[in-house]
Amino acid sequence: MREATIQQIDTISPIPKADFLELATFKGLGWTFVVKKGDFKPGDPCVYFCIDSELPPEAPWAKFLADKGSTRIKSMRLRGALSQGLALEIDILLGYTLPTELTGEPEDENMEITGIGDDEMGVEFTTMMGMQFPTQWGYDVTGILGVTHYDRPITPGTGGGDPKGGFPGHTPKTDETMLQNIPSVLQEMAGQEIYVAVKCDGTSTTFAQMDGELDICGRNWSMKEWSREDDPDGKPPIHNLYWKMYRKYEIESILNANDGIAIQAEMVGPGIQGNKLGLDEVEIRVFDIWDIAKGQYFDFDNLVAFCQKYKLPMVPLVSFQDLQKMEGNALTVDFWLNAAKGLYEGTKNRREGIVVRTCKAQYLNGVQNRASFKALNNDFLLKDED
Repeated sequence: MREATIQQIDTISPIPKADFLELATFKGLGWTFVVKKGDFKPGDPCVYFCIDSELPPEAPWAKFLADKGSTRIKSMRLRGALSQGLALEIDILLGYTLPTELTGEPEDENMEITGIGDDEMGVEFTTMMGMQFPTQWGYDVTGILGVTHYDRPITPGTGGGDPKGGFPGHTPKTDETMLQNIPSVLQEMAGQEIYVAVKCDGTSTTFAQMDGELDICGRNWSMKEWSREDDPDGKPPIHNLYWKMYRKYEIESILNANDGIAIQAEMVGPGIQGNKLGLDEVEIRVFDIWDIAKGQYFDFDNLVAFCQKYKLPMVPLVSFQDLQKMEGNALTVDFWLNAAKGLYEGTKNRREGIVVRTCKAQYLNGVQNRASFKALNNDFLLKDED
């Protein structure tokens, strides 16, 4: 995941009644974030850490957060300004080994950034503090810096299970890109028929079968059916929740009848993320069917028909009056950030946000990911999630 990237500062604006802070934006992105006054000016490169990224506490450039007890990046308001992410000066890359595509040294496998660089490979460089740094905008430095993604755990005692192995390579992991990271997707989706689904706040679940090989997965791992708590006296095995859903919705018979697909859903209910949907028991909400053999998602009509045929509950849909295509106000970031607000039906709980997709499952020119995006509810992000 792209938790840390090289970005370029676009604008710097004053924050009312804030003598030492300023509000910044990036070129080509939709985020706003607060920086210390004087740290950046328009055009400067920086390293941007998105919300829910977790910085390595041992890194000297992350010490100021580690000293406060957490290196997880959250949305917050500072002096009334919405800050979504963290920008640090580009010189934190000093001493790290970057690939040749950034260093312009094709004869070497990699090279430590020590102030040497050129543009032989078409990569721009900027000079700061007498050193040259790559400014390939959007370049992912997540792994280089040791940054990880924060995944909220299932409540202890609910039976998360033990990993059997890695997530199967034949199926994409369930992760939607935030709109602010790819605002250009709106123009790429212009004129397309779309549908909008509620983003259910739960835990990602995938049921996949290919050539009879079954994988029941969380976000990152294929899970065993049984696990045993680490207790010196030993306890009965726990039938974990992923497999409970597999039994509850008779997924075995569905996959046997449709070998070569993956059913992807959000698992929600008591013990999972505070049960925001207010359910009486653990359930799933299906949001995707992946055809493993064809390497493509089901179109919306086929997704609905499949869920109806096998009595699988889908994610709730959001209806908009006269909005069936990506056009008009729907081509603006602000429209979708406002549309993301609201409560889960029948509750007083803020919903996490919405997911917008073209009805025809596709990839578009200029969009690296699928023709879709998630718009998160800023009211949800700003609450105390802990």
